[in-house]
Amino acid sequence: SHRAQHRSVGSPAFGRRRIMVKRANSLASTNHPRKKQTPKGRLITPESIVQLKIRDNFRNFGPEETDCRLDSQGRTLRQVLLADYLEARKSDAKGCGSFGTHYYDRLRSIFAKVDEPFAALEPPDSTLTVSPQIVQAMVSAQKQKPDRQPFVHYLSTFSEAPNSMEVCGVLRWALGLRTGCLKQLAVALEVLRWLARLQMTDMYPQQMNVARPWIDSVLVAVLQKSRSQKTPDKTYIDLHRPLLALLLQ
Repeated sequence: SHRAQHRSVGSPAFGRRRIMVKRANSLASTNHPRKKQTPKGRLITPESIVQLKIRDNFRNFGPEETDCRLDSQGRTLRQVLLADYLEARKSDAKGCGSFGTHYYDRLRSIFAKVDEPFAALEPPDSTLTVSPQIVQAMVSAQKQKPDRQPFVHYLSTFSEAPNSMEVCGVLRWALGLRTGCLKQLAVALEVLRWLARLQMTDMYPQQMNVARPWIDSVLVAVLQKSRSQKTPDKTYIDLHRPLLALLLQ
């Protein structure tokens, strides 16, 4: 009868069977763990994590630097990042394999082209002290969600002449700005204004020669934006005359 069936479903024997089924399912899921997925459903693999590391920390690198150039052990940058990540995950309880600035700087110095601007902007004296304002701005700008406002504040307000360590650090950071992004282009313009205001061409001619192609790319991007807004070229020249002078010195 219906009442008898109801009693059998609620009986202790049925409850034990249900617990055993749950335990079996749990063991099956343990033996065959699922791969982690992003909120959008994409699988997170060691290779995809390495690709994110390359995107975030080697923005100026192309296929030649990431997959062709070899270190002393015959490994590419991608292979080194993957091996280090997997090794770190073994000893890291959370399995995140996080690495610091010195780690990425060392890899850049190994895999960058000889004529790569980032490598050429190696500070001549690494013993110099970097001002706390620049350090704070750098930390904020290199977060997962970058906050570049402290950097803009520093560039637009500080009038003290920086040392060579600070100049190289700012220029290296600026090389990673994407001129195709309007927000980052505005920050790049602040860097140029800072260079022009403090007359960096006279103080650091070697570093400015290295950065000149990047300076040119910023000004070209600003010119393209100006022309898209139907602004006369003469107005563009008048507005950015001090910055254009950086290319002529």
